[in-house]
Amino acid sequence: MKKVYLFMLPLLFFIRCELFESSEEHDNANIDYPTILYPLSESELNELQLELDSLLNSHYKATLDEYGFIGPSGLLSRGSSSIKNVNYAVSKAKSAVVVFSQFTNVSDTSKLIVSEATNQHGTNLFNDWIVSFQNQAYDTIEVLKTNIMVLITDNIVQIDGHHYGDIVVPENNLISSEEAEESVIGAELIYYGYAEVDTFVVTEDAIHIDNAKEKTSIKILPYEQGDSLEMRVCWRVPIFWESIYPDFYIFVDILSGEVITYWTLFIC
Repeated sequence: MKKVYLFMLPLLFFIRCELFESSEEHDNANIDYPTILYPLSESELNELQLELDSLLNSHYKATLDEYGFIGPSGLLSRGSSSIKNVNYAVSKAKSAVVVFSQFTNVSDTSKLIVSEATNQHGTNLFNDWIVSFQNQAYDTIEVLKTNIMVLITDNIVQIDGHHYGDIVVPENNLISSEEAEESVIGAELIYYGYAEVDTFVVTEDAIHIDNAKEKTSIKILPYEQGDSLEMRVCWRVPIFWESIYPDFYIFVDILSGEVITYWTLFIC
């Protein structure tokens, strides 16, 4: 029989309490997941619009979405630009995004990574600048649907898109990429074929192919759920169909293992 000396009892009690508190902290770490955003009321949106209007002048154009961020602003105000230097165009685009940081969630230009900066100078078409920035990276995780575009002419700077603020990222009890892949085998993905609806059934061969251009990776997906927007941290599982490039993405919640949605990446 093992002996427990009396002087050890306080230490054992302390260790047990520490383990209990540590376990409880781990359990509570995910309690606020997922981050949920709700549309603003009409009065709240009007109030924010007044704040935005106080920053805008005749040289800037931006429109708020239902959550109070700068969103799609409709038709682009195409025109002419006398800017010849791409670096100057990019710098001006970054400055515009930061000026409206309250509505873009970007206050540091280093967070803006250029994906493309185009100009059609010398053609008969528009010779304005369109500068596009990559999706937001939150704790190194790509947040989908967060690319920002800035249109620059001599008369107007138009901003389209935003990042998100604080996002809860689960820390423990997460499913692995292998578990996520296993969970989607047998899933039926509906797509529109030639003038009819068709179905693709996911097999193991559709997930694991040689020379695949993409692998399963973690992404943050802004997902519309009823009247709210949920920031879901997911495994994005690429599905292949007679190609080394993915034809579908299936999004599996990294905490619950639930299939959130899927995207079809082709058009028949």
